Parts: sequence; C-alpha cells; structure tokens
Amino acid sequence: MRTKKGYQTWLYEFLRFDILVECPKCSKRAIVKVSEPVFSKIKTEVKLTCMHCGFNKYLSPQKTTMYSLGVPFDPFFLTPLWLTKSYRKNILWAYNYQHLSFLKEHIAAQLRERNGQAFFNKSLASRLPKWMTSAKNRQNILDYIHDLEQK
Repeated sequence: MRTKKGYQTWLYEFLRFDILVECPKCSKRAIVKVSEPVFSKIKTEVKLTCMHCGFNKYLSPQKTTMYSLGVPFDPFFLTPLWLTKSYRKNILWAYNYQHLSFLKEHIAAQLRERNGQAFFNKSLASRLPKWMTSAKNRQNILDYIHDLEQK
C-alpha cells in the first residue's frame, strides 16, 4: 500500500469537521463546531455542545482568540479529545473520524511518497512522531486506531 497525499495535508484542515471531545460536565462525547476556522485566529463562532447533558459553551467571533494545534485537546476550549488512547508512554489522538482515517491510511502505507514536495515540512505527515510511523509499531498502532474507530 502507498500514499501520496500525506505531505499535502495540514492538521488544521481537520478543524472544518466536528471535533469530538469529552464533555466537561458529564464526561460523555460532546462536539465542538466551528464554521470557518482560519489558521491562528478564530473568525467565526465556536460552540461546544453535549447531546447527553445539554452542556453548552461559546466563543464569540468578537474575541480575538488564539488556538493551539498538535496536542490531545480541542484547540479552542482545551477540552480533552474523545478519540485518545495511550500507547506506551505516548498518546494516540485524533480530532475526529476524518483525522483518524487520515492517520490510518498514512500509518498503514508501506510507501509514503513526498512527490518532490520539498517545502511541505509543516504538513501533517511530516510532523507525525517516529513512534507512530515506525514500521515496527505499525500493526499495534493500526489496532489502536481500530479501537478508536469503534468508540
């Protein structure tokens, strides 16, 4: 199996989908929605909603809020992500099922092509940690991803 798109995908692209988080009130699955994420600043309303307990929280577009990418928390409210699983001393995490699908495809690939994309060092694939992309961990990580897909 081979993949070519990993080095053309950016982490913030997955913010246009619902972000699955742990509800701060009941610890069940909740959703963070943002209609139009823009890299480094929020230009639209962001809403955290739990369908189980009714918890709601908003960030208004009037506030110039910075957000943080690359950690196992949602980038807006810093709420723990729903799709997380510990792997040895590391954490496998994804913002949503689309992000998880990307990770699955990239990790499963035995050949990961850059296609001459010399300036794509900030792409998601180039930023994945070695423990995640190592061939010796491939099957274990894929098994963990499968577990998260069932969550």
